[in-house]
Amino acid sequence: MNLIVASGGTGGHIFPAVAVALEGKKAGMNVSFWVGGAKLPFDRFQGSLDANDIPIIRFPSGRNPVALVKGAITAAYHIMDMAATDRTVVIGAGSYAVAPVLASSVLLGVPIYLLEQNLIPGRVVRFFSRFARCVFSEFPSSRREFVHAGNPIRPMKVIDKTSARKFLLLPTDRPIILVIGGSLASLKLAQTAVQAANMLKDAHFVIQTGGKIPHDGPENITFIDFIRDIWLYYSAVDLLIARAGGGTIAEAALFKLPSIFVPYPFASDNHQLHNAKFVEKLGGAAVISERELTAERLADTIRNLIQSPQKLREMSQKISEFARPNAARRVINEILKSVRCG
Repeated sequence: MNLIVASGGTGGHIFPAVAVALEGKKAGMNVSFWVGGAKLPFDRFQGSLDANDIPIIRFPSGRNPVALVKGAITAAYHIMDMAATDRTVVIGAGSYAVAPVLASSVLLGVPIYLLEQNLIPGRVVRFFSRFARCVFSEFPSSRREFVHAGNPIRPMKVIDKTSARKFLLLPTDRPIILVIGGSLASLKLAQTAVQAANMLKDAHFVIQTGGKIPHDGPENITFIDFIRDIWLYYSAVDLLIARAGGGTIAEAALFKLPSIFVPYPFASDNHQLHNAKFVEKLGGAAVISERELTAERLADTIRNLIQSPQKLREMSQKISEFARPNAARRVINEILKSVRCG
């Protein structure tokens, strides 16, 4: 069976798509990875695909009609070529960038599946769900075509905290807070975290900057432009401060990380706020809106949590209940069964 995994945009779409591609390859499928409109540098995800002999195909994409038509024509050509050799299915990881691939597949009668990483489905998923065999969602949904499979995440290992800290040369005698702003990082989140670190000298901060701020701050900060082995840092820290994309939430749940979510305010349909509020209601996170984000508010929230080990343990337990570590395998198994959901 040919499996076309189509993705575009940022790490929130690309990393789940890569996880599904790798699982498909493991299951013996002939996998190709199609990417359009990628903002994430290729070297951050290309290595794992190359190592597994999964070809990468770039296709034109964009919001303007010309780009959409070009993308659809390119996709149709490749899909027809593959469908002539073996049964072919397509799975799209959200984002307007995959719309040309999905549209061509529907017109050619090729089965499509969708990944949805957010509580509020995006426009592309809402439109194409009527044609999809199945929509694999991270969050529960009452819609019949949605299956709560969890969000496929990149391969990661969970190791003990002490070993992770020693390997990363991080302090072993104080709380450690990890601050990330998504695959492209967040300027405001990084800047505010630096100011909060100045108020919390008994804690150590690891801040992913995305190269957007100078590595200039107090001694209790470790600055990193982009964290490649994120699983090591997830294993090492006590608290996560991050945006509220579906991928970040899935990873926090896997590592049982109590979290402070600062939803990206310009996300479509304000979906990050809905994601964050869902986890907050579970008891696994605190939420601060960007409008309310100040160094003082962030420092107070961190202080209240790290000074209450019992509260951190409770949050850790609650967010871990959301984890779906075998999401990619579930997706591939459903595709191999070729069952229409609902």
